Amino acid sequence: MWRVFLIGPPFSVSEAEVQALYGDKYEIKILFQEDVINDYRQFKDQDLTSLVEKVFLLKPY
Repeated sequence: MWRVFLIGPPFSVSEAEVQALYGDKYEIKILFQEDVINDYRQFKDQDLTSLVEKVFLLKPY
């Protein structure tokens, strides 16, 4: 996993982490996700092949 090798910020947060941290109090929905690796040459230059940005909506239960 790349986040082991790359030191943030930005910090990588998985869907599972979002669910574990907030799932008991919030409904979690992914509003948007896109692979943006082509927008970040510094990561492509480190041979990273994918960089997915996600936007989450958290709604209290």
